[in-house]
Amino acid sequence: MVHVSAEYYPHARSGGLAEAVANLATWQSAMGVRSLALLPLYRSARRTAGPLAQVGDPLRVRIGDVTPKRAADSYTEMVQVVLPNDANPLGFILGGTVMHLIDIAGAIACHRHTRSLLVTAAVDGLQFLHPIKVGDLIILQARVTATFHTSLEVEVEVFSEGILSGDRKLTSRAYLTFVAIDQHGGKVPIPPLLLETDEERARARDAETRRQARLDAKRRFKPALSPEP
Repeated sequence: MVHVSAEYYPHARSGGLAEAVANLATWQSAMGVRSLALLPLYRSARRTAGPLAQVGDPLRVRIGDVTPKRAADSYTEMVQVVLPNDANPLGFILGGTVMHLIDIAGAIACHRHTRSLLVTAAVDGLQFLHPIKVGDLIILQARVTATFHTSLEVEVEVFSEGILSGDRKLTSRAYLTFVAIDQHGGKVPIPPLLLETDEERARARDAETRRQARLDAKRRFKPALSPEP
């Protein structure tokens, strides 16, 4: 997956975008590489440069029509008060309730990015740092950190806020992976993520590391599920 960023296309402002994209399209066509991030730039180059960017037309059918999106476009915040029916006998919100809300907040952010059906595929790094007591606000902030071919990762941070004091405290953080599907359950390509800041690029690199760890764990886990001969 190529994450679209101005730094990857330095000639965009000098008029060389069409040539750069056309050359990349030709290379990808020859190598059989698929890049969802290329298409919007490629089409833009065709509109602005005419015949120069016609060199990779066969790619149009294989890539599909997806437009890169910013993380800010899908950023989601949920706020609600912790009520007694959300709490355990100690008066603190149930961990399962927090997990449920994390899944919802993450799903909303991912739906906003993909505008498709989604299923939860994995949850990484969920920690409960501090309890949230009845009467406090629970605030969930979700942002897409990275996109892959048919899946994407979202970071969800959970905060508590005292109703009277206004004191806010980070209580949980989790990373969830969702897979985009169609109405028949088949995986579908998703829009790439525009990485606009150093912080977003760092998040994407960390997400790639977590993804590789998940894939390695999945490969180790599969043999354990296989029946003995």
